[in-house]
Amino acid sequence: MNHVINRIYKRTTEYSHAPQATTIANSLELLSSGIYTEEERFVFELLQNAVDSYEETSAGLKVKIIVGSGQLIFMHNGSPFSERDLEGLCDIGN
Repeated sequence: MNHVINRIYKRTTEYSHAPQATTIANSLELLSSGIYTEEERFVFELLQNAVDSYEETSAGLKVKIIVGSGQLIFMHNGSPFSERDLEGLCDIGN
């Protein structure tokens, strides 16, 4: 998965790829239109990701949130992110 993260990082920080303009334009439009104006909205999005990745088991969905040292750690027992999931998280509006 490291190669995926490195590829996304390179694509989104070098400003030499055409899709970056689309991503930036989409993100500005979504952010300025009020979709993320509520502070708690991003926690809702994390919870929604956990629900979407959950595969029904007898244990049920479990979520753990740790806040401290300038970090937020969000864990759940759903399926881990795929390459497509990582791409989607880094490409607002697409």
